[in-house]
Amino acid sequence: MTEKNNTKNTLSQSVQTQYKNRYRRLISRSERENVKVQIPPVCKCCPNYRPEFKYRYCLFAKCPYDKYRKVFRERPLARDPFSKVGR
Repeated sequence: MTEKNNTKNTLSQSVQTQYKNRYRRLISRSERENVKVQIPPVCKCCPNYRPEFKYRYCLFAKCPYDKYRKVFRERPLARDPFSKVGR
């Protein structure tokens, strides 16, 4: 019975050390400081680009990378994949 408890304690300690190591890696500031936000050269390369939106190109109302980029379309799309209107 004590052998089972010892193995459980050992397992729980190893799991705790794994969680602690993960937590340390997540919080480490050096990794965060080394990561720089790269501005995409074109909207199509941006992770927020949404070609299926009817009235705008971006997920946001203002571009998070460049305040002068055009977000809204000049003309809405003829077909909207989210609604049945226009098909």
